[in-house]
Amino acid sequence: MIGVFGVLYALPAYLAFTNSHPMSPGVAVAAMILCFNGSGLNIGADFYKSAQKQLGVKKVSTHIYDGRLGPYPNHVGDWMRYSAFALASGNVLAWIVPAIVVAVNFQTYRERAQKNSK
Repeated sequence: MIGVFGVLYALPAYLAFTNSHPMSPGVAVAAMILCFNGSGLNIGADFYKSAQKQLGVKKVSTHIYDGRLGPYPNHVGDWMRYSAFALASGNVLAWIVPAIVVAVNFQTYRERAQKNSK
C-alpha cells in the first residue's frame, strides 16, 4: 500500500521531469516560485512547531500557526510543491495528486473539527 502512495505522490514530479515539450519562461518561473516558497513554508512550519513543542507548548497557535493558512500551514506548502510539479509537467493528469491531497486534507480537517467540538 505504501508503494502505491509513493508512486502517486511521485507522479507530478515524474511527469515534470519527463516532459519533452518546451516550457514557457513564465510557466518555469511560476513553477519555481511555487516550489521554493512551498518548500520554505513546509520546512519553516515544521521547524517552528518543533521548537514550540520543545518549549512545552501543547497547542501551537501563534505566528505561522495563527489560522490564516489553515490549521496546518505545512499542508499549504505541500500543495504548493505538488502544484509546481504539476504545472511544470504540462500534463492534466499531474493535477490529480494536488487535488487528492487537498481533498484528503480538508476531510481530515472536518473530522478533527467534529472530534474537537464534542
